[in-house]
Amino acid sequence: MFAWWGRTVVRVRWVVLAAALVLAALGVAWGSGVFGSLTGGGFDDPASESSRTERQITAQLGNQGADLVVLYSSASVAVDQPAFRAPVTAILDRLRQHPEIASVSSWYETGAPNLLATDRHATYALVQLRATDPDEQTDRYEELRPALDAPGVTTEVGGNVAFLAESNRQTTEDITRAETLSLPVLLVLLILIFRGLVAAATPLLVGGLAILGAFVAVRLISTVTDVSVFAINIITLIGLGMAVDYALFVVVRRFRGAAPVINVMIQRTMATAGGRRSPV
Repeated sequence: MFAWWGRTVVRVRWVVLAAALVLAALGVAWGSGVFGSLTGGGFDDPASESSRTERQITAQLGNQGADLVVLYSSASVAVDQPAFRAPVTAILDRLRQHPEIASVSSWYETGAPNLLATDRHATYALVQLRATDPDEQTDRYEELRPALDAPGVTTEVGGNVAFLAESNRQTTEDITRAETLSLPVLLVLLILIFRGLVAAATPLLVGGLAILGAFVAVRLISTVTDVSVFAINIITLIGLGMAVDYALFVVVRRFRGAAPVINVMIQRTMATAGGRRSPV
């Protein structure tokens, strides 16, 4: 079967090349938008007892947890002094008027001791969003984040929604940084191994094409089901890794002393690379 595939690729090589270019263009123009289609959730099993119980509680009693936990602190001013209290309570009052926020709880109106630091230089505010879908919650959080800052007071935000938003952002940044740093190093190593720029660049081109094709496929899948944002890490890892590994495997193991006819070389490679040797 693989020998047949090799013969077919040789016979319609220009069609294969054209299809690869179309796939690359589609991946750049549409597939790269996959980052906005992925979900940051997926940490809980929806079929578990705890998840079912949480859904029942939310359905019957409303959201009982805090989506955002905002920490206001100051090294020099206590929470009940005007320089601390005035800006924080003003921010919290404005948040309560925001249509995307269901409720805001703080030490100032509840007097709950667990919302106050023992040194009285920090206090928590608990914020519940009206949105219940994790992706919608992270979108609302990104819009609300600047409105949480109190002037003159250090503001830090935690909670499940903030964690999901930060993990999405960090994943995107890490992938960009990793590709920026690894590709030049990988190209230099491949030049040393293959002893030629064209041969060294080919695995990178194949890996890039595989990544763009996977972006298109995953974005299509995300229209019918949730796909975790961490799928991007797997795509880039496998896309480049497999392209380089199999390029080395094919060239070193199959093309050394290869037949002078290119179609025979390709057929033999497809028939034997990665599996048992079979005649072509």
